[in-house]
Order: sequence, then structure tokens, then C-alpha cells
Amino acid sequence: MKEAYVMAGNQPFAKRLKEARMRKSADRRYSQEQLGIEAGIAEETASARMNQYERGVHLPDLGTAERLAKLLDVPLAYLFCIEDELAELLLAAHVLTPEQCRQLTVQAREVANH
Repeated sequence: MKEAYVMAGNQPFAKRLKEARMRKSADRRYSQEQLGIEAGIAEETASARMNQYERGVHLPDLGTAERLAKLLDVPLAYLFCIEDELAELLLAAHVLTPEQCRQLTVQAREVANH
């Protein structure tokens, strides 16, 4: 059984959100405030709320998390993924075509069953 994560800094959402924001291409890298505003957070509180999300103090509601994932072009599951390797696999699968995803799923099942 996996150890439960506590809110402070260890929270997978906080880690993944910051990674995704920093990973975003140079032509559209977001500041915390910009990302928050584009995700629908009020301009007056966007910077503070995003900072709290990245520090693991608070979690956004699901709708906000979905908007953040879309803006950062990552699957929503990535933001909540505990394991680093699985998070990287989610990112890799996210850019595949539906057919490539089906092929990857078949291959993964074959590997898992051997």
C-alpha cells in the first residue's frame, strides 16, 4: 500500500502543477498569475491561489484542475499522479494519436502479463 501524501510540498498535485507550468514551451510559459487568470481565477487572487496550489497548501476544485490541465496541455491524471515514471508515461501517451494509444495499451498489457 502506498504511503499517504500530506498537504505540504509532497502533494503530487503541487509538484506536477509546477512541473507542467515550468515545462510549457518558451513561447507560452505562464507566470502563476497568468495561468490562474486564464484558468478563471479572479485577477485579484490568481497569483496567491496559484502559489498555494504549487506549495500544496490547497487543492483546486475539479473544474479548475481540468482548466489548468488543458491550459498546460497535460492530461488531468498527470496532475494527481504520485509515481514519477507513471506521470512521464501519461505525458508521453497524451501526445499520441488514438491508434497509437491503442497500440501502446496492447503492448503494456502484454508486458504486464509476462
